[in-house]
Amino acid sequence: MGREVESYFEDLIDFVEQHFSNTQILKRDTTNQRSLLELNAWYGKYRIVISEIFLGSQRKYAYYVLEGARVCIGFDNSPDITVIQLKYPSDYRSHRFDLIPHVHSADKKSVALAQDAITLQAFYEWIQHNLSPENADQ
Repeated sequence: MGREVESYFEDLIDFVEQHFSNTQILKRDTTNQRSLLELNAWYGKYRIVISEIFLGSQRKYAYYVLEGARVCIGFDNSPDITVIQLKYPSDYRSHRFDLIPHVHSADKKSVALAQDAITLQAFYEWIQHNLSPENADQ
């Protein structure tokens, strides 16, 4: 996949290790077709789940905050049929593989379109502004 993606992964891991605790790299794999990084970390009592996949020039990501098994919030751009129908109500079938940025609410009870793809830094800013400081070790 190239040095750019590997450098991106190194920077991402460095950022996670600086801003979260107990970072665990679950999977890191690169082939000629794709590069993948999956990791967990902690922000106080919250488990942070991060996944980045590069397929050619496409970047698929997922950033989730969990409390136990409960999803607190999730940002991703996976091909989600509900999101695709929100964005393309009359022509959703022809977009079924599109990567569309969206946000899952607590317990994934609802989903909303996001304006832009999220970055790890923006995800961290959301965490700082929305999670109770007394519940985090940071």
